[in-house]
Amino acid sequence: MEKIISTEEIAPRIHRIVITAPQIAKMWHPGQFLIIHLNEDSERIPLTICKRNLDKGELTLIVQAIGESTREICGSPAGSDIRDVLGPLGMPSDIDENFKSVLFVSGGIGITPLYPLIQRSHELGIQTTVLMGFRTAKNLILDSEVKEVANNIMIASDDGTLGEKGLALDLIAPAIEKWGKFDHVYIAGPVRMMQYTV
Repeated sequence: MEKIISTEEIAPRIHRIVITAPQIAKMWHPGQFLIIHLNEDSERIPLTICKRNLDKGELTLIVQAIGESTREICGSPAGSDIRDVLGPLGMPSDIDENFKSVLFVSGGIGITPLYPLIQRSHELGIQTTVLMGFRTAKNLILDSEVKEVANNIMIASDDGTLGEKGLALDLIAPAIEKWGKFDHVYIAGPVRMMQYTV
């Protein structure tokens, strides 16, 4: 049985949760996720893995409390047992080592699945540009982590309280103008944002 090591609200209704899962941590690759079954009466919920600590056998999840099950896990204190953790699931995201420059575009909590890819690209020596969009300044998450591994960052907020006023999509043209064309683009966020970008 796994445990919740720590939980912290990093933005309104968004929590950073660290759990034990040594076997999953060993096998996980960026782009994969896990399913948590908190207790016998809980639903099984898929969650994105943001980071891992191989030495400690721990995984970091970023969870938005929007439904009953996600509110339940976000409200569980450190030390709580987790009935089942299944994973890693899904196909890992490919990163071509021959890429010279990659663009990452995220909307809201969409930065969570992109962060491991940004980190991996940085390790491979790929120039990384990250465009992050949030509703407002108080919704900003993972900015300090991204700044450590990204070469270029631009931020937008719907209400103009952080960075440029507008959406992450509005930053694409200025990014291309400033840093040139990109070999590949990774996008994560609301469905309509991803459809528009494609």
